[in-house]
Amino acid sequence: MHLSEWSERLKFIQVGLEGKSVDKSIAPFLDQSVCDVFPRNLVILAPTVKATEALRQLEEEHVDFALIQESRDTILGVLDRDSIECFLEASTRPVSDLVVASLMSRNVCIEPDSATLREVMERMTLGSCPCTVIVDRVGQPVFIVSPKAIIEFIEVTESGEEPEVYAHAALG
Repeated sequence: MHLSEWSERLKFIQVGLEGKSVDKSIAPFLDQSVCDVFPRNLVILAPTVKATEALRQLEEEHVDFALIQESRDTILGVLDRDSIECFLEASTRPVSDLVVASLMSRNVCIEPDSATLREVMERMTLGSCPCTVIVDRVGQPVFIVSPKAIIEFIEVTESGEEPEVYAHAALG
């Protein structure tokens, strides 16, 4: 499923959560800090990293998103693995010089690590953000939450299974 489809599905789930009583298995998680639900891990890439290298690193780390930064004080955007794969498959020209800055999304929500899962979901759907960068008290990025991660977490939790950690990542 492509990123836009995950985002639309999250909007649908958000409406469902607002319009009905929330499943007892998921209700406790909605008002917890997003940090209690997802781990504090992050892949960070420079904007000049080649797209093929970024894809290799994301696949190696089993990560869907990477934060693109020029320095610790800037967030240029976020790159998702699906975008790289789709571009590489569709490209009719050599992609060896393509850098991540040309593929990243600048439409990114930023939320504090004190935000609840419910707040992150609401802002992500209202802002039509493909993902949300979670920052700590001093404004440093600590991890990325995507609609896919939230949906999979909700589905697993509602099924009665033990929730897994979906935002797997490593410092890159």
